[in-house]
Amino acid sequence: MPVLLDLWPRLTLPSVVTAVAGHLRRPWARPAFPALLTAFYRWAPQDNHTAWAIGNALATAAGKQHLPELLAIARNPGYGATRAVIVDCLWRFRKDNRVAEVLVRLLDDADVCLPAMSALRRTLGNNAVLPYLRRTRDHHPDPKIRQHAGKQVRRAESSTR
Repeated sequence: MPVLLDLWPRLTLPSVVTAVAGHLRRPWARPAFPALLTAFYRWAPQDNHTAWAIGNALATAAGKQHLPELLAIARNPGYGATRAVIVDCLWRFRKDNRVAEVLVRLLDDADVCLPAMSALRRTLGNNAVLPYLRRTRDHHPDPKIRQHAGKQVRRAESSTR
């Protein structure tokens, strides 16, 4: 890991960055979070695929102390769909009240509403999430998202029976 982290800021080929990010998404690489965060900010504006791979590593490497950074990325629509893996991991921090609040807001964000639905179910539980999912199912402007929300509603309802 020290060698990877030393080379990390100098990597310029997206395929190499993606491969190294894949190695840094292991539990033993948790100290790499600051370097991964810097790389995410660097790559997100220029390469969605590479930023997604870095985001995946960030989601794995994040600890409780990194929640503010994850929430900031999740709330920033400028990062588009590259936030999806980060949004999906937020349920791990469900004891923090900010998580549910952010996930509820993201139900209206077309780029990340699908992972937000899943993470919100895991955060709030099936009974508590139903009103939010039903609202999305009934009122979201995108028919595909409404359809997915309908599936999530059915899953939550069947789990509460």
